[in-house]
Amino acid sequence: TIDHLRVLALDDDDWHYVYPLHGLGDVLSHQGHYSEALDALRRALAIQEAKLGGMVALGIEIRWTLGRTMIEDPSSGLAERDEGLEHVCASRAYYESHQEPGSVHIIDQFLQRVAMRCNEPPAAPASPDSSTSTPAENGANSP
Repeated sequence: TIDHLRVLALDDDDWHYVYPLHGLGDVLSHQGHYSEALDALRRALAIQEAKLGGMVALGIEIRWTLGRTMIEDPSSGLAERDEGLEHVCASRAYYESHQEPGSVHIIDQFLQRVAMRCNEPPAAPASPDSSTSTPAENGANSP
């Protein structure tokens, strides 16, 4: 979106942008706009770490959202998924150490759901004639 591009184009790394960038990245991720989501989330994390320090609650929440998005993005390669898994696991460890079982449970459910995804090769880009392929060719029988 234009607003998304305006915020990302700002040169000012004011810490006030961390919350909106995180929210924007989360919404874009849920809508399947992974590339744009990753841009916003990476910028939010960079500002947060530079201005507020590393392992504070907001940074952990950004890491969780960034990691989840990296793993769910069908175009992510194995290296990106590994990085995403590192973010997710760091978030889980933080929540566990701060006795937040609800957050730990959510992350555990996510990890169970995507366990096989973390080791799959990246999805091939859709071809223009993919609408004529069979369900099996489109992965309909995949777990």
